[in-house]
Amino acid sequence: MSIIPLIVLKGFKNKITFFVLSTLTFFICIIPALSNLDYIINWIQNLFIYNQRYGKGSPTIIDIDLFTNNIFKITANEKLFVFSLILISTFLIYKFFIKYKESVYKITNEEILLLSFFTAMIIQVVLVSKHYSSRYMYPVLTLSIPSIFLIIKFFIKKYELKKYSKLIYGIFFIFMFIL
Repeated sequence: MSIIPLIVLKGFKNKITFFVLSTLTFFICIIPALSNLDYIINWIQNLFIYNQRYGKGSPTIIDIDLFTNNIFKITANEKLFVFSLILISTFLIYKFFIKYKESVYKITNEEILLLSFFTAMIIQVVLVSKHYSSRYMYPVLTLSIPSIFLIIKFFIKKYELKKYSKLIYGIFFIFMFIL
């Protein structure tokens, strides 16, 4: 999720400031864990090296069969996520490959935010696919609804549907409960 500010923030100075402050915050937060640092580093290494949860299993960094099976589990279990990922992908392909060819097209802040959400979602899927559990998908699920909201906002603005916006958002809200 830390990738989002790195994409959204403008200017190299702001990105460096974010990176330095994030790193500083990280080190402040791990102060209580410093007494067990060897154990934590070993545990993280085992998570990376072994193919089962919690650093167990055979020493295979990526088990292709398990990885692919977990991607299929994600697509079967996380319908809202899959719907939002397909919607975002379609929207971004349309905006960046079709509309971008127009000489007067300018990328908006919302599109940059949506691109950062998309990037974070893809990275999360790759990380979670190694050791899938539905709880590991919570961070990207929290990005799904704002992503869809941004796309709806774009269509309301593009097709001048402001007077129907309450109805559209209401339908979206009901759809989220059904999904």
